[in-house]
Amino acid sequence: MVKGYGAAVLLGALVTSAKLEPTDPIPVEESPCDKCKLCVQVCAYRMFDNIEEDSYTLGGYTFCFSKRNNVARCYAVCGGLSGLDKSKDWSTWSPGRTPFPETNDEADRTFAHLFAHPVKNMQIKDEEGSYAESKIRDDPKVQGYITAGEIASNSFTENFILTCGNCQLICWGDRDEKTESCSILMNSGCVVTNKECENIIVSSKEADELEKAGEIVDPYVKASERRQYTEKIVNDIFKKLREEEK
Repeated sequence: MVKGYGAAVLLGALVTSAKLEPTDPIPVEESPCDKCKLCVQVCAYRMFDNIEEDSYTLGGYTFCFSKRNNVARCYAVCGGLSGLDKSKDWSTWSPGRTPFPETNDEADRTFAHLFAHPVKNMQIKDEEGSYAESKIRDDPKVQGYITAGEIASNSFTENFILTCGNCQLICWGDRDEKTESCSILMNSGCVVTNKECENIIVSSKEADELEKAGEIVDPYVKASERRQYTEKIVNDIFKKLREEEK
């Protein structure tokens, strides 16, 4: 986090042989993080814990932060496989409407299922291709940023376009700005895919009505034997990792 800007920044790095003296970190009382916990609320699958904290020590200084929950939650939402918030009141840019996984095991199974049954027809109106075929790198402004070295050219790939990042984007240096941004997000509605295979933004009530009426395209392909096999492999990997954590 950067004072005055919060977490809504991208940091670069420089490798040098110069002998540099490290500077002291910002004092705890001046930390840009005021523990508002809004980052917890804007993560559709609740990647961050609202109460528990984790910490690490670097250069003799200890830094505390919200404990991270199952990383599969982040993979599913930031990876665009599902976007519906736990409250069902709003969503990310993904039209995926998978039920919220309450436990770590459920999160593992949910990601394994979504990974093996990829979202399809995620075409944005007026944009060529789907999320997986995004033409964002061809945009003149993006090309300008790449040419200026402000972003790396491989920041955008043809096969992986993030559809969230709310935990970072919501976090400005000013509490009032953060609160306003959070309110805008939570009142922004839900993204769904209609019968014309266009992603449209509707209210949560309209999304529920469309879903019940069968007017929303099911974004997940039907399970094949091969996909079920892939799903089992992915789930077994997460299960093994969970056992090792214990």
